[in-house]
Amino acid sequence: MEGDEIRNWLIFDERGQLQKNEDELRQCVAEYVAQLAATHDTVNTEREFCTTSGRTVQVYSSVYGWKIDQEKEIETIMQEMIAGVQINREPVYAMRANARGMNDIGSTYIEVDLSAQHLYYYQDGSIILESDIVSGDMQYAERQTPPGIFQLYYKKSPSVLKGKMLENGKYEYERPVTYWMPFNGGIGFHDASWQPYFGGNRFREGGGSHGCINLPADKAAELYNRIDESVPIVCFY
Repeated sequence: MEGDEIRNWLIFDERGQLQKNEDELRQCVAEYVAQLAATHDTVNTEREFCTTSGRTVQVYSSVYGWKIDQEKEIETIMQEMIAGVQINREPVYAMRANARGMNDIGSTYIEVDLSAQHLYYYQDGSIILESDIVSGDMQYAERQTPPGIFQLYYKKSPSVLKGKMLENGKYEYERPVTYWMPFNGGIGFHDASWQPYFGGNRFREGGGSHGCINLPADKAAELYNRIDESVPIVCFY
């Protein structure tokens, strides 16, 4: 924030005396912070993503990216102005991404190409793991894997995946898995011993999941051992 901008917020009387009007000053600060957020926030925006196959796709996320905590930033600026301190700092963020700018994904991420049914794990720009997958069954709208940018919630080994609870108190399905890595509600990566093969058009021909990303057991194990909560997971068709 520049000094000239702050001076524009201050009101002086005819004698050149500063008039203290905290409400008007707060409104000016709020407008400044709102403009700062509109310029720099990437949450709830689309950004271009260059895929391994060479395509450029648009990916949206409401849960990943930069987001300024506007209320806390307003309070922080007000306190600094009242105290008369000068400080260089970054804004107060409610959410942070792995890289600056609109391309906030960085060079370490997991790419899930839902059209090609293939996963790539990039670390510092190099592929360290890749695998064919089976994603959500395209024959049912409610089972299709949603595109977007996500991050890992947690990981658990072993685990039991459960469908919705039925009226009789039982679950629609119960599937034991060795490696469970959820990242979007009830959607996550896991091994799937029941799948006869991975990749191809299985997800279009009735063999797809309920939305999860099915992996061969050895690839699920490797991913489980490598993945952490800071890694963006980019899903797209």
